[in-house]
Amino acid sequence: MKRKIRWIVLALVGSVLLVIFVPKVVWQMGGFAFWSIFIDGAHTRTAKEAEKHWGRKPFDSKMFRNGTDEERSSMASDIAEKKIGLELSLRELKQLLGEPDGGYYNDGYWNYRLMRRRGSDGQLKEAWSLVFGFKYPEERVREVFIWRECCDNIPRWMMK
Repeated sequence: MKRKIRWIVLALVGSVLLVIFVPKVVWQMGGFAFWSIFIDGAHTRTAKEAEKHWGRKPFDSKMFRNGTDEERSSMASDIAEKKIGLELSLRELKQLLGEPDGGYYNDGYWNYRLMRRRGSDGQLKEAWSLVFGFKYPEERVREVFIWRECCDNIPRWMMK
């Protein structure tokens, strides 16, 4: 019994010393890592999630090429569910959707902007793109997905 009490006391003392002597920035970094991994959520959306957030319209190539962010995002669930563009060449994809205009995802991927949301402060709060990944050397589309480009809403307690 004394041994268990000794371990409990050591653990408590160690915890108190840790809180006192570890710099605040280390706690913030650890909190950010935990938040971004477990709380922040996914950086992709399924076709069902896209439909829930932006509605659903059937894909129309001309409307996608010339449409607003709202029109494009309403077609995202249809594109993602039907995997429109899969196995197309770079040239064929460009004919279907126009020039890629989304943010950077990675080499070997083309992004098409779906939506941007700015806060009252003018800062970008949310941005989503339709991403097409290519298979090399054939340069054919191998995957299609909806990706959140940016703008983690970091809790204020991490920024103090």
